Amino acid sequence: MLLLCLLLLSSFLVGVFLWAVCQHFLTADIPSTLQHPIKLRFLHCMFLYMVILAEIFEKLGICSKLRFLQLLQNGVRVKRDARLVVTDLYLGTTPVRLFQPKAASSGLRRGIIFFPGGGGFLGSLGPPCSWALRPRTLGPAPLAHAVDPGSPSSPLPLPPLRPPPTWWRHLGSTSPGRPLGAKAPLMLGGVRPEPGPGAPMVLGTCPLFLAALCSLLPAWPPFGSSRRPPRQLSLGLPLFLKCPPVRVAPHSYHNLCSQLAVETDSVLLLIGYRKLPDHHYPCIFQDCLNTSILFLKGLKTYGVDPSRVVICGDSLGGGNVACVIQHLVGRSDLPRIRAQVLIYPITQVINLQLPSQQQNRNVPFLSQKIMMICMLKYLVVNFHWWDTILSGAFIPPDIWRKYSKWLSSDNIPKSFRKPGYQPEFHGPFNEAAYLENKHLFDITNAPLLGDDEVIAQLPEAFLVSCENDVLRDDTLLYMKRLKDQGVPVMWYHVEDGFHGSLIFFDKKFFFFPCALKIVNAVISYITSI
Repeated sequence: MLLLCLLLLSSFLVGVFLWAVCQHFLTADIPSTLQHPIKLRFLHCMFLYMVILAEIFEKLGICSKLRFLQLLQNGVRVKRDARLVVTDLYLGTTPVRLFQPKAASSGLRRGIIFFPGGGGFLGSLGPPCSWALRPRTLGPAPLAHAVDPGSPSSPLPLPPLRPPPTWWRHLGSTSPGRPLGAKAPLMLGGVRPEPGPGAPMVLGTCPLFLAALCSLLPAWPPFGSSRRPPRQLSLGLPLFLKCPPVRVAPHSYHNLCSQLAVETDSVLLLIGYRKLPDHHYPCIFQDCLNTSILFLKGLKTYGVDPSRVVICGDSLGGGNVACVIQHLVGRSDLPRIRAQVLIYPITQVINLQLPSQQQNRNVPFLSQKIMMICMLKYLVVNFHWWDTILSGAFIPPDIWRKYSKWLSSDNIPKSFRKPGYQPEFHGPFNEAAYLENKHLFDITNAPLLGDDEVIAQLPEAFLVSCENDVLRDDTLLYMKRLKDQGVPVMWYHVEDGFHGSLIFFDKKFFFFPCALKIVNAVISYITSI
């Protein structure tokens, strides 16, 4: 019987993989300018394979598709760099990861705030299950710190690790105070309770399959535990708390941030915003904005020069960089941001008929279909409006006349438009679609539409675009918008680049030269300011 089950399971997995391969060759478009096309095809087949498995598990009621893909992200291997102290913290209620160079510095260091991409469901520090695993400091520092901006440090020793409790070895058992699966009490301010003395140990001491299982379960807190909200200073600044009981999953951007922190000799803060499927618009923007404000108010605590702070992000994170910086304009109580770095950002969700949207609609890894799914899910848009939004029929004529000077494909240089390109705005105007989806025109979703007075006050920008990216023209439109208002802009265009290539810069066998080009360009720019 066991042999038969294994045979059926193997046949099922092979069948799914063959279907993924067929789907790749039927739908994917691999441009001739891309290097290592075979490598890219293999990775895309594996990506489709995992997506199909996730969809099957969701239909069978095993787990949601997004949670399964998040579980796969949690398996990304994190490299430890001996030159850095890496610490998991909370700023307010948002988990962050702080990268600090160990080497002594003669003065205050440059600061980098990094917003990761990931389509709203990948790339963040917030895991599907906050209590299953207990984080540890990835650097050598063995102490948790509650740091007051008035005093350099006040060490609080980590509680000792305990053996796995009985309920961890026998998942069917319960613990005192609450039966297995019972709902946790609501906590003040939305802060999740901490694990108690019987919380599971770190990932390295637990069976991997149990970790995987817990990642698929709802985000229950530990049984019978409680947690105080982070303490506040008298002047209103939060204490920067390393929270040992809060699990921070391995992160696909960890290695990239380590590289940036080391090569630019900067203190880097990686933001762990809330994400799908539990959180929707506008939580990502709110988390990025609030965490940035809190960090900017305590820069000297971590030896950061207030006059040299850079905000950086890619994809969705790049779009949030543009939004956050616009909202920080005119804040006299905060240091002025020195520069913004936007790596293939999404700067509008209105005109989805730009040349790059048509030319690269089937290029891995961000096809137009995947982009639409992520966008509609995060922005809570009914999938009934898919074709209406994609075609632009939800845009009122008067609003299009007002914003076409910034959104129109006429702003894209002719060299980026293939012969025969024609905008496809299908009418007539659908008023119901507009009324239900007005929030697509908000500045938090379309920083391209910011007021001229605000845009003119933005700090200098470094923009990165990839030729084979469905979002390429978003970068070009935003670059023109900044230049028209006199904002200094440096632009780096990668002819053989594709969306998502940045995270492959250190993946050895899966390395792509375009990824290293982007990383080197960003490092070169940051070190020059």
